[in-house]
Formats: sequence, structure tokens, C-alpha cells
Amino acid sequence: VEEVESLIEEATAINDETASDATALEQAKADAKEALEKLSHLTETEKEVFRRDIDDAIRVEEVESLIEEATAINDE
Repeated sequence: VEEVESLIEEATAINDETASDATALEQAKADAKEALEKLSHLTETEKEVFRRDIDDAIRVEEVESLIEEATAINDE
């Protein structure tokens, strides 16, 4: 969970520096997918839904929200 929070903070910092930069969005997506794979209590189906939603996100904030949601479900 600490790693996930760290990735979220890193993605937020990237977004603050370059809000409209497509590279920041792609990096946030990659970080979120990496964090998603570490969530051991999600089913593969749940992970697939989150991966698809991450791919469809158009803002870093959306990616952050998705990984926070995934983390919350994982921790239930």
C-alpha cells in the first residue's frame, strides 16, 4: 500500500509540473498499471477492468482516482 501511495504522489507531482503534457499522462498510466499488478487481493477480472479504465483515462487525476479505488477494493 505504501508503494501505491508513493506512486500516486509521484503521479500527482508529475501532473502539477506539466498538466497538459501527454508524456506525464502516459507515465502515470504506466505507474498505475505497475501498482495494480502488486495488488494481490484483486481478481484477474478486476485488474483487467482497471487496466482498461486506466488506458481510457484522459487526465492524470483520473488515473490516480482509479488506482486509489483499486487499492481500496484490494484492502477490503
